[in-house]
Amino acid sequence: MIGSRYAALLGLGVALLAADIKLELGLSLLNKISVMGTGWLLTGGMETLILVIRTLPRDLRAVKKMVQLVVGTKLAEMRNLTVPKMFYNTVQRCPDKVLFYYKDEQWTFQQVEEYSNRVAHYFLAEGFSKGDTVAVFMENRPEFVCTWLGLAKMGAIPALINYNLRAESLHHSILVAGCKAVVFSSSLSGAVSDIFTLLLNGARQTYPTYHTGSGGNVVSVPESKNLDELSREQSVTPVPRKVQDSINFKDKLMFIYTSGTTGLPKAAVIKHARYILASRGLTSIIGV
Repeated sequence: MIGSRYAALLGLGVALLAADIKLELGLSLLNKISVMGTGWLLTGGMETLILVIRTLPRDLRAVKKMVQLVVGTKLAEMRNLTVPKMFYNTVQRCPDKVLFYYKDEQWTFQQVEEYSNRVAHYFLAEGFSKGDTVAVFMENRPEFVCTWLGLAKMGAIPALINYNLRAESLHHSILVAGCKAVVFSSSLSGAVSDIFTLLLNGARQTYPTYHTGSGGNVVSVPESKNLDELSREQSVTPVPRKVQDSINFKDKLMFIYTSGTTGLPKAAVIKHARYILASRGLTSIIGV
């Protein structure tokens, strides 16, 4: 119905313009606006006007939030912010606020910050550097977030692999992202052990793997290191400023994967910029 009203209004405008030109009426702009306004009301425009007035507060709030989102993201780019830097800023504001509720555990922002810092320092000490990809093959639990965040803090690119993958799909996911090492939950050790010879690819003597957590049927993976024990010895302070500043707003943050239901999983790049935009969107639009 609204479409027919606007069509009628458009027809009125065209007729008015044609009459003014052909009959040389000499109508002023104000006259034309008055006639068009009258035509708009006659075609049911008042209903539309009332609707606009009623929804105006909501629409203005939406516009405000969109402006905040765009401006906030642009400022993040100008300041060369990254996900680790933004997380650190949040930790400074609310260190003791609970970030994760997991079973009977509660993890505060400060605990996640310290855990991820230890992971970052450990992988720096292991010789990993910016741009190295490390597969993270873990269940959904706080340590999973701490691990990928710690890798991101020192410039590595975590490849977040679905913990349900096995055999060829698992090997492919590690291979396609060019992973130089694998961090896995001890409960998933059997899946890693099954593909370990494939990871060696016949030319390597070993392939770096790191296990974390406990539980499940633990299967030995050759020369795998206990990340929990080794990272516990590392500093809880942030990585050096030089390392932090080497990571840029538009750099890769992580790899995520398609489900693999129609073939082998495919890796997709998530950059710091995209992650920050999405997180700001949740904050600005939804209020999370």
